[in-house]
Amino acid sequence: MCKSIFAAVALGAAAFFSFSAQSADLQNTQAVRTSPEYLSLTDRFNSSSIYMELRDSYARGDFIILQFPGEGVVETSSLPAQLYIESQKEYNLPTTNFVFNVGDDRDHPCHTAVAANPQYTHWHYDSQATYPYLTIDELCRGYISETEHFLRVWAAPDLLRAYKGLTLDNIGSGYLAAEDLTWVKFRITDFNGPSELTTVGAPIDFGAVSLHAEKLVALNTSSYPVMTVSRTNYDGYPDVAGHTPDELDVHNEDSATLVTLQSQWQMKVGTEVFDRTVAVQEPYRRLFVVGASDSDADTDSAAFQLQTAALELAAVPLYVTYTLAGADRFVWLGLGTGELQPGDLSPHVALPSSGCVWLEVTADALQWRCDAQLADGSDLLASQQLSLRLNGELVVTHGDFTLSAVVGYGVEESTVESTVELDPLALGAWGLNGTAFTVAALPYAAQQVSAQSGVGVDQIVYLTNQKVFAAGDEIPKVYLEVTDADGVRHELAEAVVGDLRAPTGVTKLAGVVREAMFAKGLLHASQRFALTVVVAQEPELLALYSAYTIGSDRNWMPNDSQRVGSP
Repeated sequence: MCKSIFAAVALGAAAFFSFSAQSADLQNTQAVRTSPEYLSLTDRFNSSSIYMELRDSYARGDFIILQFPGEGVVETSSLPAQLYIESQKEYNLPTTNFVFNVGDDRDHPCHTAVAANPQYTHWHYDSQATYPYLTIDELCRGYISETEHFLRVWAAPDLLRAYKGLTLDNIGSGYLAAEDLTWVKFRITDFNGPSELTTVGAPIDFGAVSLHAEKLVALNTSSYPVMTVSRTNYDGYPDVAGHTPDELDVHNEDSATLVTLQSQWQMKVGTEVFDRTVAVQEPYRRLFVVGASDSDADTDSAAFQLQTAALELAAVPLYVTYTLAGADRFVWLGLGTGELQPGDLSPHVALPSSGCVWLEVTADALQWRCDAQLADGSDLLASQQLSLRLNGELVVTHGDFTLSAVVGYGVEESTVESTVELDPLALGAWGLNGTAFTVAALPYAAQQVSAQSGVGVDQIVYLTNQKVFAAGDEIPKVYLEVTDADGVRHELAEAVVGDLRAPTGVTKLAGVVREAMFAKGLLHASQRFALTVVVAQEPELLALYSAYTIGSDRNWMPNDSQRVGSP
């Protein structure tokens, strides 16, 4: 029995020391971590307990006021009508341990320790009993038994904590418009415990408070605090203008975070992103450059993952709709003017898991949906990988990839669902081992015969290469393509332009382009075309000039060349 009692006291002391390391008052109130997504699915939710420790000596009639930002966020009726705190005295009982044998002489440390402190209580560990009537000589020479003994000596107790108990009555609440605060007032109506004690150190557990989810989200804040002020019994609250109240418990720990809010989900890039270089040389822009770290010329992969914040109150992910996008990034799938059916994607694109299905595929985006296979949606949080395998037949464009996601979510045992759109994520890029210039919209007139003059519109396209070539150097090849107003791309292959090169100096391209377009039957009517010029050369050595004339008027056309100017 004695051992159990002392153990309980020791545990209580340990708990107190852990607590006392915290600042006083509201600092032991723990924040509930949740998300706007969870709050969108519920009307109300509970905070953790609002815990306060008094740091002042209160008198009967004094007030303790809780304050909450905003109006109607907190359901004030969820706070207790009355609180009773029992008075307490808690002691610290330090110990000293000794091991001794029968026949030890009087100079044993046991003899010295006990003799110096005759007020100690003597506790024998093996027999679970105290021996307060034994003499020091009997105790230290081991007369309790004939075997080795372990002696625990309990020192005179030190007072660890003590406070007067009190009774608090909830006497009302209100809204202070000038400070945008909801307040709840408690009055001290009674005390209990020894009269010599004060209320300093008295803990008050106000319990959890209910909050209105929609009103909290409307505050558009990442955290929601609870605050406290104390007033003497002759001071009212709210304070009257011009009156200086006599405050109690004035300190720096009069507030604590009651709720923290953060977005529940975010997309993270994996260790691998799309990072290949499209080869300009033959086959023209249809495969990747094979580098030292690449094993093939047709495949690139990227990894990504939906991650969730650590929350006490969280929504459950039900599905995720992903969109991998990039301007013309998927023309190599052979979309043409229409959309590819999902079944046509294999083996060029494989979905990350069996729980995913294709939704839409265009030249600019791949979209698929993954449904949760587990009740808690945790399988949607697994790392995913998407591989793109070129077909080696159609032209591949260079540029950036972005991944966006829409998470559909709910809460357990509820039919209510909602969605949230996550911020787009950069997921790598495909480069080009050359230079591509694009003129967005050059006008062309209808043409009836080859090299027809007098059609009313003439184009001017000059490509300048500053590279000085030595004997034996390969002159870089020039590749041309145009895109019509319907977005259909037309490659002007070598069959219609010949072996077009970009030597040092200026190369005129307008006539070559026009004749090739006529040969492909593209000039049957007047219209505008986007022109793309691709050169197997570094961009800093190249510049493109583009313009057109109608009659005697020359109109400069902007392009994305690094060196371009208006005439």
